[in-house]
Amino acid sequence: MNEAMVMISCTSCIFFLFSGFVFFITFISVADAADTLTGNQALVDDGKSSIESSGGVFELGFFSPGKSTNRYVGIWYKKISIRTVIWTANRQAPILDSNSGVLRIRNARLEISDGADVIWSSNSSSSDSNNASVIVQLLDSGNLVISNGNASRFIWQSFDFPNDNLLQGMKIGWDLERGLERSLVSWKSTDDPSVGDFTQRVSRIGYPQMLVSKHSVVQFRFGPFDGIQFSGVTYTRQELDFQLSLVRDDREIYSSFGINGNSDPVVRYMLLSDGSIQVLSWDDESKKWEDYLSVQRDACDQYAVCGAYGNCNNTKLRDEADCGCLGGYVPKSPEKWKLSDWSDGCVPRTQFDCRNGTDIFVEYSAMKLPDTRTAWFNQTMGLVDCKKECLKNCSCTAYSNIDIRQGGTGCLLWFNELLDIRDFKDTGLKFYVRTSSLNTEANRSSTEKKGGSSIVIIIAVLVVVAVLLVLIVIFLCRRRNIRRRKRRRRGRLALNPQTETGNDNESKDLELPLFDFQTIANATNNFSLNNKLGEGGFGPKISDFGLARTFGGNETGVNTAKVVGTYGYMSPEYAIDGFFSVKSDAYSFGVVVLEIVSGNKIRGFYNADNNLNLLGQAWKVYKEGNILDLVDEAFKESCNNSEVSRAVQIGLLCVQPYPKDRPNMRFVVSMLGNDNELPQPKQQPGVFHDRRMQDSDTSSSMQGSSTSNELSITVLNPR
Repeated sequence: MNEAMVMISCTSCIFFLFSGFVFFITFISVADAADTLTGNQALVDDGKSSIESSGGVFELGFFSPGKSTNRYVGIWYKKISIRTVIWTANRQAPILDSNSGVLRIRNARLEISDGADVIWSSNSSSSDSNNASVIVQLLDSGNLVISNGNASRFIWQSFDFPNDNLLQGMKIGWDLERGLERSLVSWKSTDDPSVGDFTQRVSRIGYPQMLVSKHSVVQFRFGPFDGIQFSGVTYTRQELDFQLSLVRDDREIYSSFGINGNSDPVVRYMLLSDGSIQVLSWDDESKKWEDYLSVQRDACDQYAVCGAYGNCNNTKLRDEADCGCLGGYVPKSPEKWKLSDWSDGCVPRTQFDCRNGTDIFVEYSAMKLPDTRTAWFNQTMGLVDCKKECLKNCSCTAYSNIDIRQGGTGCLLWFNELLDIRDFKDTGLKFYVRTSSLNTEANRSSTEKKGGSSIVIIIAVLVVVAVLLVLIVIFLCRRRNIRRRKRRRRGRLALNPQTETGNDNESKDLELPLFDFQTIANATNNFSLNNKLGEGGFGPKISDFGLARTFGGNETGVNTAKVVGTYGYMSPEYAIDGFFSVKSDAYSFGVVVLEIVSGNKIRGFYNADNNLNLLGQAWKVYKEGNILDLVDEAFKESCNNSEVSRAVQIGLLCVQPYPKDRPNMRFVVSMLGNDNELPQPKQQPGVFHDRRMQDSDTSSSMQGSSTSNELSITVLNPR
């Protein structure tokens, strides 16, 4: 008998061991590979086990957010390198002990335990108590569902209990048949997925609209849905593919989003822990989430920032709100209003008079419609009947269409105060605000007044700027004409000095500058002899430069009745015959070039050995190939020999005796500016000898024999 009992005991042990082994094998195989979890399976927190959707889009498992060591069961994107959790099961009940968490199905419920106690469950139930027929499945949409194998009917789904992320296919709003509200609730922080301060939900009070609240205080309002979009949210051209909509029928009132077009980006809608909203899309190239749409854009998105009957305009340069009252309304607290405290809002300038029927409505376009929690609506009523209905009730303050499609349908009436209005400039809806006809300014709001004043200011500024530009142009043209007349007058004076007194009116245009004595003394170094420009008469010491400017486009030379110039710098034909041309300037320039190279003035140089002046000496050394003998001793060692030789050759070309052999000044500039080969001077420079240095009688006889030209030569040393 004892042997029989021993055999039975051994058989029982073997049976239990075999059963446990089978259960273990089954659990391991499913938990590591499947997209489902059955009633006799579990998912443990071992750092490896997870459930993956059939298409490999999403993954469910245990995780720790940020720097936290707490463990949670969550769903994240499988193929995205940055772990992005879109749903958390036990967000309010973390597992404190690592590797102790277990996820399993029990009585058609999904349960999470920390090894000892159940810390979270799905709170679902089924008429089928057989765990074997109940499965948990992770879909490629990111939805975690519990079902009896019926794909069209779920016992429970995670999409009914959103966290802070909204995906395509998810809903925010009300299931009226089940009495279920779905809302987004922010995380407390990036390290803590527990319930945060902000909630986004669909309000059923009045006319349905979406609100973002901090606890119970509204922070941002989407505005009513107009059949195309929410009136409080605008889209840029690049954002038009994103479509946030509202569905309202007898069974449900909810909002969801979709992406239009052929593209299928990975997009998620997220309520952040600070209450802001981001629509993000995954960029495979940059490997990060990019901003896809901005919902809250500026300071006017703050709920009711301008108070009752206040209209908000955003100052884009400073991103600040700028409030004004609607037409027929004035600030309730003018002193606060001046300090940009608009919280008290506006009040009617003149109270409504419902009994007389004299109230009127002011139309506003491109607006965010007011808060509809105090509104009444009718789907079938037209806009005309809507206005009549509003006039019947003294509490009705505004009206509008519900749906802007097909020219506008439905009626929306507001009662009592109008809150959270803003001007969108280009987009937005029309609505009509009630005011008294006794108000003479009812047809424009103070905001419009500001806009009108701004237009007046802009026009005034533009007019002033235009006038200033015209005056500047006139001044510049006048100054240019004066300069032209001065140049022409100087040319005529050089040709015919008798005209100097012939035109008093032109003489007035010369506008001679006046200097005080001290300025002149400082400029001349107390009238130093070294700074003297002339002596024994008026006129410049060197007056031979610039003669070419007196010629017209088809003139090459001319005779003057009186020769005015400086000895040594005048070309021979001008000094002897009074003939000057466009080549006269070149001669004077050549003399100056040779003076610079030699360090000697034209009248200060005389070689007694060979009876040569500066020009003759320059020709001599050039012909002998000893150009450096002409160079000033002060910089002979530091100078560039090739540049000095080129300068002397250019100078000799300029002082050729015949004008036809000289270059004009344009060619001189060209020769100085490049390294091209230069033409060779043909003959010894033309020199006008000062006969007074050799024989004063000869000079007198020359002057006495002059019949056609007068000669006036300055004999002082040049600069």
